[in-house]
Amino acid sequence: MTHTADLVYLTQQLRLVCLLTAHSQVYSAPQQEAWAERVLSMAEKYKLEEHPALVVYLQCYKMLRYPEAEIHFQEFKNALLKLADFFPEEEQHSLYIWAINYCVRRINSAEGRYFGEALDLYKAGLEKGFIFGNGELSRFTYHNIVAAGLHIDDLEWVRFFINEYKNRLAKKYRESSFSFNLARLEFANRNYHFVMELLQKANYRDPLLNLAAKMLLVKTFYETGETELIPSHLDAMRNYIHRKRVIGYHRSNYLRTIRYFERILNINPMDHRAVKMLRDDLQSEAGLSEKDFLQKMLLVFQ
Repeated sequence: MTHTADLVYLTQQLRLVCLLTAHSQVYSAPQQEAWAERVLSMAEKYKLEEHPALVVYLQCYKMLRYPEAEIHFQEFKNALLKLADFFPEEEQHSLYIWAINYCVRRINSAEGRYFGEALDLYKAGLEKGFIFGNGELSRFTYHNIVAAGLHIDDLEWVRFFINEYKNRLAKKYRESSFSFNLARLEFANRNYHFVMELLQKANYRDPLLNLAAKMLLVKTFYETGETELIPSHLDAMRNYIHRKRVIGYHRSNYLRTIRYFERILNINPMDHRAVKMLRDDLQSEAGLSEKDFLQKMLLVFQ
């Protein structure tokens, strides 16, 4: 009994070490290295193969503490997928969210291969059920899962997901989230007439979803050769951003994207120096959500 009590105490201490490490990455809080190292040293004295909880939390800590070393993420992911059933639902949720957030940070650093890693974790979360809150699926998680599936071209599964989990969304967001994500899928399948139909009949009250829908419509106009419609839509997007006071990353991202669309549409294709400057400027952009599409637009000038 004493041994079991020590093990439970140590597991909870490891969980707190992981919580503190994750917190410090977001809020620049002190990491309390001496305490953490003491807990880790105690854990590593056990026969880890006999204690799944210690294995998972140790790998989780290494992933959080040394994010640049991909091996720690892979070892944590493998341990989590194999051993997660040993944990209560609340702890499973936290562990998977830490792993998914790691993938998101790598994706935001332009490491696109992590879309597939994130999708593996999302699928496990859907299967086990802990990804839901009170039986509902967050609309943000719904959007992120679709984005991951589209990025790795898993289109058949994305269609299944969009339809299968529609009714798990909160009722007030259900139709707008469903129509927008179905439009994203149809865009990936180049069914552009369906894209326009889906986007035009939905009412997107959420500002960020509204902007995403407007951007998807602009991209659809480009793909269908209706470029004369794009300038007015870009102007409308810019006015909407200022009127709705969209702030932070989203404001900067959309305003920069609008400027690049305008530069590409207005550039003289025979001015090779200007084209090169535009291409170099775009290449140097970090965290631009439509960077791949904009670079594809520039291919016509080669």
